[in-house]
Amino acid sequence: MTKDEEDIARIALSHGQARWVLRHFDLTRGVRDQSFDALLKSLRRDGVPFAPGEAGRGAGFNLVYGYDHLMELALAFAFRTQGILSRDFVRLIAELRGKLRPLLRRAYLERETGLGARTQVSFQEIGGAPRKTGEGEADLRPLEAGGTYLHLALSYMPGGVLAARTCELLGPEQAVHAFVASHRNMYPQPPLPISDMARDIVTLATSDIPKIHRGRI
Repeated sequence: MTKDEEDIARIALSHGQARWVLRHFDLTRGVRDQSFDALLKSLRRDGVPFAPGEAGRGAGFNLVYGYDHLMELALAFAFRTQGILSRDFVRLIAELRGKLRPLLRRAYLERETGLGARTQVSFQEIGGAPRKTGEGEADLRPLEAGGTYLHLALSYMPGGVLAARTCELLGPEQAVHAFVASHRNMYPQPPLPISDMARDIVTLATSDIPKIHRGRI
């Protein structure tokens, strides 16, 4: 087992510790504490981040949050910042969980290698007009990018149903292609920088978290 795999495997947080991690996660900033707690309870009641059978039953049961659970919540907050309704992304995460969780793990493990290895992307290669410098000449310098990107191509269908047109992990060059692709009459959400999100979650979850006794909810 690699160090990265060990870091993921040893994440086992109480509810209070998971709450601390998520409150330090950038995408939850601006949400008041009372609203944040209400949102966490609402998400859990509707099936995120625990799959059936993962949350346990009975009074006094202590919830344990692993990497998968923290990343599902991080994904939920990312959707929320994109203006997607809670009831819609909760259903989507639950439906795609079997595909999503392996991708969320790969996003961290290959954040700097494999699919997420840094590469140089030329804007000329993807069919766009080259940018201009101040002197009016084409700027052909490639963009250096890395990490993986979660591509769901989310959009609301006629009737108001949120649909994911795909569910895949992209490398940086593929993500640029997906981002600049032309669309007609439907404008899906762009790929999410999921490796960056995973890195931040793992950094927080494996840091010196204060002792928080609250574990039951």
